[in-house]
Amino acid sequence: MAQKSIGYVQMVWTCPNCGTKNPGARRSCKNCGASMPNDVKFEVPIKEELIQDLKAIEEAKAGPDIYCAYCGNRNPGNAKTCSNCGAALSEGKAREAGDKFAAQEAPVTDTIRCEVCGTENPMNLLACTSCGSPLKTSYVPPSNNVPTATGQSGRKGFLGSGGCLIAGIILLILGFAAIYFAFLKTDQTTAVVTNTEWKTQIEILGLVNKTAEDWYDEIPSNSTIENCSKEIREKSESYVPGSVEECGQPYLVDRGNGYSEKVQDCFYIIYDDKCTYTYLDWGVISVKTATGQDSNPRMPLLSLGSNQKKGAEQVSYTVSFQDDTGKNYVYNPATIDEYQTFNLDDVYAIEVNGIGNIVSLEKK
Repeated sequence: MAQKSIGYVQMVWTCPNCGTKNPGARRSCKNCGASMPNDVKFEVPIKEELIQDLKAIEEAKAGPDIYCAYCGNRNPGNAKTCSNCGAALSEGKAREAGDKFAAQEAPVTDTIRCEVCGTENPMNLLACTSCGSPLKTSYVPPSNNVPTATGQSGRKGFLGSGGCLIAGIILLILGFAAIYFAFLKTDQTTAVVTNTEWKTQIEILGLVNKTAEDWYDEIPSNSTIENCSKEIREKSESYVPGSVEECGQPYLVDRGNGYSEKVQDCFYIIYDDKCTYTYLDWGVISVKTATGQDSNPRMPLLSLGSNQKKGAEQVSYTVSFQDDTGKNYVYNPATIDEYQTFNLDDVYAIEVNGIGNIVSLEKK
């Protein structure tokens, strides 16, 4: 899918030294001056606002920040030397980027109440205007809330993988048990041949009207189009003239520099005419059948009319058995040579599975 950018959102981070909340682009705490450590996560602002300042947008587009290998200071990704100690950043470590967070879908209020003094503050503030306490205007996304390509949460279902595994094992055991009793477990008995029968068939083909469906530009020229409707023919990752854009839920991608990019996964739907049409083709118009109980099968006699021709031939053989209890069984020889070995009143030792099919037999 193509990734469509909506804009950039400034993240928030909490100073582990004094607990002050800081704008994501600020690399040191505004209260105590401590540099943001590499292991401190950016937090998603509860009220997401797309930044409009062009300088801030260019900063958001830049690569991840880099941490000085000597003093641990956080520096812009394009910096060559540390702003704190002056050391070269060639040995520094870039901050991790690319984490995905679910974007806010529901609107939020314009104010937030201070949990310490109860003062209502504008949502864009990080500290209370009355007592200076940090406001809960951001959150650290849980690890299991990473959205999929359509922006949905990646959390597992109620049973989880463990419950699904147990259910799968139970179903597997039941399946093996059913197979065993139906096909693997067998009983042996003695039975007598009570009937032999063969059946032959020949299809007679004629020109008939057939109906099919295909894209308008792929319908044979000698066909008659009945009706057409617009349907999805394909989906493209890039724009195609006349296509319709379809996007998933927005989500945030951490840029590793105090900003996240708000994006959507999109593709382009291409509609085209799908039509039903009729055409003349050879089809089965009747079937001629012959049967017999002797050992020499014969094909039925044919009398073809105009615009008719012979189609597929089929031969089947059936041998019937009955055991001492009066129970009947049926066996279907695979070839004429096998069929011709069976005679009325022959006695066979047969092996039968759980659904009454003969799996093996031997003449006594």
